[in-house]
Amino acid sequence: MQNSGSEWGSELKAEIERVKEFRNGALVAAQRHHPPPANDVFDTPTIGFGYNIDKLHRAIFNDIRAHNAEALRLRASKLPHNGPRRLADQNSRLDKSSNSLVSSMPDPQTPFTTLEFCSAIQKKAGAHQSALSAVAGCPIASSAQTTQVVDPSGCNIKKAQGAKLFPSSTGCFEFPVCLLAF
Repeated sequence: MQNSGSEWGSELKAEIERVKEFRNGALVAAQRHHPPPANDVFDTPTIGFGYNIDKLHRAIFNDIRAHNAEALRLRASKLPHNGPRRLADQNSRLDKSSNSLVSSMPDPQTPFTTLEFCSAIQKKAGAHQSALSAVAGCPIASSAQTTQVVDPSGCNIKKAQGAKLFPSSTGCFEFPVCLLAF
């Protein structure tokens, strides 16, 4: 069919070549250049691509996903050791439940406010906390010997020992309003 000259045949051949190039790009990003790992799907010539392979789409993209994950792991390993983006990547890789927030979006029974949900997603992605943008760089009042400042990702607030809390309108003690998303 691929060599018949028909439009369908040429499109099929182009799509197979595109998927093979996509895998080659994932191999390069994962630093798995020469020779590429053996694979029943990708080692066949284009004319027999996918023949006798159960669940072809799954087999193709499971292989590509594995190489992309390795490439992401390599990129994350170059980030600072205690950086929020590296920690977010490691947590999502090592802890299956860390990915459950995004898969169960808020509904009326979920007690998240809009600000809390935005903060949770930013924390999950290792992004800077928008709720802290106004106080980033301010010192944290605590009983610890070292003086720490509020960092944009909020890591110093969570690690602060003996941080002072402020009374709220409900009578409970909490961090200032800008830090409620934690």
